[in-house]
Amino acid sequence: MNQLTVALLQLTSGGNDQDANKAKGELFCRRAQAMGADIAL
Repeated sequence: MNQLTVALLQLTSGGNDQDANKAKGELFCRRAQAMGADIAL
């Protein structure tokens, strides 16, 4: 059976700045991937 590694992300938003929020979310997802996560929630 294959193993699935899940990352649970917790971050604060940058208010109503959607571009900043998207960039921060992507950064956190990339960090999780670098740590071996297969999926980030």
